[in-house]
Amino acid sequence: MKSIKWISILCAIMLIIAILPLPIGYYNILRVVIFLGALFVGISNMGKTYWFITFLLIAIIFNPFLPIYLKEKSIWIPLDIISAICFIIIGINISKQKENQNQESSDESDSLQRDKIFNK
Repeated sequence: MKSIKWISILCAIMLIIAILPLPIGYYNILRVVIFLGALFVGISNMGKTYWFITFLLIAIIFNPFLPIYLKEKSIWIPLDIISAICFIIIGINISKQKENQNQESSDESDSLQRDKIFNK
């Protein structure tokens, strides 16, 4: 779970930076990182069909092996922003899930401590 959060943050930051006019080398690296990140996040969310399909589409768009050439930066900018937002949302959802799990486990340990007191 923690690795998905960090991958999501990295991908979101790289996509936001991609809005700037940069050398072609950055965009080549971006394609590889986003493709791998989207595959990893998508596969991690296979149980959630909506997120799986969303990240599969992101992986297809940024695919470095059979690249989609949209030619104009004005077309790529909205795709970069939308993709970054998706990565941010999934990162936030993972953080919330982790907080809920931590809270549930602390509630469980509290009840176990209370039981230990009663048992003595």
